[in-house]
Amino acid sequence: MGFLDTIKKMLSPSPASSNDKQLAVPSAPAPNPVIKRSEYHTSIKKPLFKQGQSFSIQVEIEETWDLFFSAKKTDGRYIGFESRSRKKFRLYYNDDSLIVVGAAKTLEVIGKEQINRYLYQDTPLENMGVIEANERGAIWGDKEHIGFMDFESATGYVYEFQWQPFRAAMGNGFWLVGTRETYNGPGEIYCFSMDGSLLWGIRFLEKVDTMFGTIEATAYHLDVSKDSTDILVSSMDRLYRFNTDGTLSARIAISELKEAELQEKELARARKNALPPRTQEEVIHQLAEEMAEQFISGFRRLSFNSPFTGFAHDPSTDMLFILESEGRLTGWDRHGKLVWINTFKENGRYIHWLDDKLVVSFQSGHTFWLDRDGKFFFGAKLPEEAWTIDIIPGQEKYLVVCQDNRLYELDKTTGSLVAGTEGHPGMRLFKLAGHNVFYDGTQSAMGYFWLAPEVHDWTIYEAQHVTNTAKGTENQIIAPEIKATKPFRKKWNYTDPKGRYLSNRIIDVESKKMYFVQMAERDLDSNPIGSGYKTHYNLVCYDFDVQKQWSIRFKEHIFTVALSPDGNAIFVGDALKDALAYAPGHLVMLNKQGKKIGKIEIPAIRFYIDKVNSDEAIISFTMEAETESYRLYKNEGTWAIGELAVQDEENEFGAGLREVHLDQYQLKRADKKKYEFKHEDHSAELKVSAAIYEAFETPSMELLIRLGNKTIQLLNDKAEKVWEIKTKGNISSITKGNEGFLVLTKEEALYYDFSGQVKWRLSPPPSSYQNNAYWLECQGVFLWFVGNQNSCIIATISEEGNIINSQQFDKMSLHDGIQINEKEGYFIIHFSESITCLQI
Repeated sequence: MGFLDTIKKMLSPSPASSNDKQLAVPSAPAPNPVIKRSEYHTSIKKPLFKQGQSFSIQVEIEETWDLFFSAKKTDGRYIGFESRSRKKFRLYYNDDSLIVVGAAKTLEVIGKEQINRYLYQDTPLENMGVIEANERGAIWGDKEHIGFMDFESATGYVYEFQWQPFRAAMGNGFWLVGTRETYNGPGEIYCFSMDGSLLWGIRFLEKVDTMFGTIEATAYHLDVSKDSTDILVSSMDRLYRFNTDGTLSARIAISELKEAELQEKELARARKNALPPRTQEEVIHQLAEEMAEQFISGFRRLSFNSPFTGFAHDPSTDMLFILESEGRLTGWDRHGKLVWINTFKENGRYIHWLDDKLVVSFQSGHTFWLDRDGKFFFGAKLPEEAWTIDIIPGQEKYLVVCQDNRLYELDKTTGSLVAGTEGHPGMRLFKLAGHNVFYDGTQSAMGYFWLAPEVHDWTIYEAQHVTNTAKGTENQIIAPEIKATKPFRKKWNYTDPKGRYLSNRIIDVESKKMYFVQMAERDLDSNPIGSGYKTHYNLVCYDFDVQKQWSIRFKEHIFTVALSPDGNAIFVGDALKDALAYAPGHLVMLNKQGKKIGKIEIPAIRFYIDKVNSDEAIISFTMEAETESYRLYKNEGTWAIGELAVQDEENEFGAGLREVHLDQYQLKRADKKKYEFKHEDHSAELKVSAAIYEAFETPSMELLIRLGNKTIQLLNDKAEKVWEIKTKGNISSITKGNEGFLVLTKEEALYYDFSGQVKWRLSPPPSSYQNNAYWLECQGVFLWFVGNQNSCIIATISEEGNIINSQQFDKMSLHDGIQINEKEGYFIIHFSESITCLQI
């Protein structure tokens, strides 16, 4: 009756429906309210930390940076850089006159005329990590502990906070720590002087309603402006600008801007619907539209307080710029008043104030330079979103690292883009005491510093690619990159028509079948006590003609599917009640037709099978706290699980092969760097410089071995060294062909003949952490698989260096490696939503 009554009221004439009647709608609040200190923060009366005793730190002083840049080495990728740091360091800070670096419990302040080396081992700082630094000091952190060192006095301070500190920042003559009272806030900021004393502290008072509940403002991001006159704090959709005395000078809340915009839309809609409906159909339509808009508006308001993706600050005007996830960019004046809005309708996270311009970059690669008024100044289309952008000293160019892990040089006068070699966020090019310095480290790993002479212009090493052959690449400074050219011919492909993830799959090459787990359609839960829907999972079988053979439903998530050691049965881990990997259950056995032929109780439903032979294997179960291994064996034609498997004894000599058994050679380890060598009737003691990791017989019946990570030797039948190769990078694997062998390192693939001469070289694409090669005797080619989880190249290359096929797979989540059927000339590659078979 309520719905009908509403319709009747809307159709009935209203006594107040005169022409001068004003529609009652909520008024939009001003998006830039007057700041009242008590509304948003208050001074801290009782600090939430305890300060320990100060302590002195040992300092070593050197007169010049010569011992820092002591390695006279070059790298072809960094043209004109003639010296390198003596070892790898982390870069914490740099300006025109000095850098602050660290390694091995030591912090070094490097200037051209002097180095100050602070040794903090055996001090309260030694178990902490450096998190911020500038020219005057550094901040350390470890859980609830914060440490600080003043460079001038070489004095350290340690503080224990009640709650683990969130953020830290350094200013000129002060430093900051952001923490919180509880998990949900409120947040607090403490400001300290260089002598370790507390200058001031504030506690946030704002509460923010989110779809996950109410939280209190906390310093999720804490920064100090470049001129060290402003403290910038962001929390969810809020951005605060504080003066260095802790007073609030600006507050911005994106949610208030969104609320004002939404109320403006509601006002416009209310005006549109101000005239009373004339028919019942109009009433129903208007009421349904109003109910839908109210629902949508309520849902939108739940997300109003979501964090923006980033912000930037112009130190000359104190303007603030905020980038939101949907691509809206806003500019705000020094008082927190909205000045302009630009809407790009693209997703992106990069925003930075650089070269007196605002730079934003989006996932599409579209990158824009704007002036402080929000007006377009310059634009470029990068291959992907920028990770970092730096000014190239003395040139009208930028050095860019994109999310495809490559360095680029962008000319801002012409817009031309030159692709370089591998790049990572954390790499930096900057001027130091009149010299160009390039740092090749990453955000998570240390790197080298490369120093150029004072008269030096940066030149990027332009990436070279090969298409048809790698011949003639053996003497190039940098090996050219493999590039996608001629794709493989597709034999078949399975892609789930509904885009569902294919988990836990088996490819049975012998029977030409594939089995995988697929989420089933949701069924109404048959449990009368419960309500809602229950998710089930199907184990599905397809043949290599991509025709469905059968499907079996399981009630819980399937963590493991495996073939039996003889390849005649399928093993499935089936949960009893709890769909947890370490929960007990049954090992369900199916034949190739999908019929259940038995089951065994098992301690955990996630397991791994290590085949010994067709009738025996070791099955290992992933328990909650450990892994248990048992003997899996055939008992009168039925699979059974026996006693606990005896674990292999630890290699007493460390990493490396313990024994090698080849047709002509046998090796047995006798010590860390000593092996018993045997060839036919000849025995000898083989002393080596490092452990043996790989061993092969060559066609001339000599022994090829890899020692450690960078040495390859060829031995004759008397254990005498014929030749030795030292590689530049660490060797990940060696693959033997008919006329030579392929060596894979992180940096390149090198093909050597059996006389130890390199014949050709290729570089992998940037950020390639998956790197495998296979020799296909039937086809007489190497199959090289290189890339990462989201982008890879697969190529077939002859021993002469001719590239037969080369295909790139982009923006596809790789599930597993590849499977090869050499006799029939195909391989199978797995992605999260598909399985593809390609002809070699």
